[in-house]
Amino acid sequence: MKKHFSIILFALTFACTLSANNNQDALAGIDLNEIVITGSRDQSPVSEIPSTVSVIDSEDIESRFEPSLLTILNEQIPGFFSTSRSVMGYGISTGAAGGINIRGIGGTNSAQMLVLIDGHPQYAGLMVHPIADLYQASMSKRIEIVRGPSSVLYGSNAMGGTMNIITGSPAYHGFNGSATVAYGSHNSLQSNIATSYSKEKLKAHASVIYNQSNGHRENMHYNQLQGNLGMSYRISDSYSVSVQSNIAEIYSENPGTVQSPLVNNKADIIRGNVSASFSNSFNKASGAVMLFSNFGNHTIDDGNAIGATPLTYSFRSKDALSGISFYETFHLVNGNKTTVGFDYFNVYGKGWFAHDDGTISSPWSKALPAVEEKSNEVAGYINVNQKLFNRITLNAGIRYNHHSIIGNKWIPQTGITYTPNSNHNFKLVVSEGYRNPTMKDMFLFPPQNPDLKPEELTNYEISYSGLYLDSKLSFDISLFYIDANNIITIEMVDGKKRNMNSGELKNSGIELESKYRITDHLSASANYSYLNMKNPVLSAPEHKLYAEIDLLKNRSRFTTGVQYVAGLYTDITPGNIQQEQYVLWNARYSFIINKNISLYIKGENLLNSKYETLSGYPMPGATAMCGIKINL
Repeated sequence: MKKHFSIILFALTFACTLSANNNQDALAGIDLNEIVITGSRDQSPVSEIPSTVSVIDSEDIESRFEPSLLTILNEQIPGFFSTSRSVMGYGISTGAAGGINIRGIGGTNSAQMLVLIDGHPQYAGLMVHPIADLYQASMSKRIEIVRGPSSVLYGSNAMGGTMNIITGSPAYHGFNGSATVAYGSHNSLQSNIATSYSKEKLKAHASVIYNQSNGHRENMHYNQLQGNLGMSYRISDSYSVSVQSNIAEIYSENPGTVQSPLVNNKADIIRGNVSASFSNSFNKASGAVMLFSNFGNHTIDDGNAIGATPLTYSFRSKDALSGISFYETFHLVNGNKTTVGFDYFNVYGKGWFAHDDGTISSPWSKALPAVEEKSNEVAGYINVNQKLFNRITLNAGIRYNHHSIIGNKWIPQTGITYTPNSNHNFKLVVSEGYRNPTMKDMFLFPPQNPDLKPEELTNYEISYSGLYLDSKLSFDISLFYIDANNIITIEMVDGKKRNMNSGELKNSGIELESKYRITDHLSASANYSYLNMKNPVLSAPEHKLYAEIDLLKNRSRFTTGVQYVAGLYTDITPGNIQQEQYVLWNARYSFIINKNISLYIKGENLLNSKYETLSGYPMPGATAMCGIKINL
């Protein structure tokens, strides 16, 4: 323990020591009143939202040259952790690649985390988990992360946190385009072509992504083709309309664990979504009507041991999530924001085994046909923010949710923020989150249980944000306690495995974040999270620290950072609990040749650390990638 805190203190002290040596320049990019939408459904300053909200802007996304957003968030967001398996892609089959958790809430399939694209939910209907490989950096203009429940506004799955990926077109006018291609270790190729058009009331953007990698292990492969399209049109000063869509095909091969290697363990995933929004904005009211649909087709082969007979069947599934959301925010009196909303979701899922002889069967009985289920939800909510004395903001909200299978549920939230001046902000929030059991939990595979109840969670949190040294240094701290029950676990019932609401989680911790603009060209940042878990959570680290130096001068930019992870549970099987500890050193360098061409090179895990995020799945050693970006 002493060793852990020594490393943590060193990195944080280093970042702050750099800050103390120079106090001449203003800190760019730090604003306690930055406008966000995810924590309130309406454009609101971060300081007035009781939840802890983190923002990653377009400059930070573009400067890291990462194909996946999850890699960026792992570095930049305290309390956020994502499992990985390959050099570039995540995949979906055995090993829970791309699992997301915040503060130990999320799970290896991320079912307790809600991912949004432009405010629309993205979970798959059958499994109800996001597909990590869909969330590419090149499609993202901005990312907003709510750490903690936001179920009042977003319903089920927004239990541990909410990640909203915001797309959009550049602000400049006319036609613009770019092409990026990079090549690196393990025959990894990253490529992207993007174009946009903006003129007066119309904005449009489109991109095509192609990524592939042979992976860092034998019998590993990854291939992704994805297209993104969006358009918005401002009808008048008060009304606008927008559409957004993307579709992707992801093929991955997974070699299994090193203890039990596999061949022919592969997944072919097709997923897409389409959404449309009609927005209004007046002096005293603003809101939107949003229609959306997510759909997918999945083919998964579980593989066979080396030398064994290949399986004569594969698992197939398809799903769809469609819905409509309406919300309107009213300014009833001075300092007031009252948001009322309505949600309707329709979920469909079908899963079966497709046999080589052309027959199909249930995932849990060859004597039964495919499992096919559907459900719907109807919800209404109200959330009130009232500002008092220009310093205090009170928040209270409640949601009523009716699920066609599970029944009714009320979800409350309350909080308060205090901003004594422009440099300091205090927050206190008590919020509840929940997750309805998935179709997989209830109907798909043994140990399915159709009588499951929703998972429930209560989050208690206090936080502080401040600016110091003439606003050159920012410091954020959050303390939280999470009490969760009815967590779905596998138990033995009458000699058979069965999903039961028997689990509980009691997580507490602290999150720290600091940024400092040393000069116009040099900045330093660090973040740290400590998570105390009464019951171990798979792929949730006890300690996570990241410290970074960023140097930007003339045409060059150099960024280097070190990440320290300790107490990471890679296996929580009774009698075989395993934890991991490792240090990663990454570096990135880019150079602008002229206004149209720039080059970059990056190295990851430069210390060649040997580590696992899940037991049996070793992560890549030292890797490098170089690329070129051409503005068209």
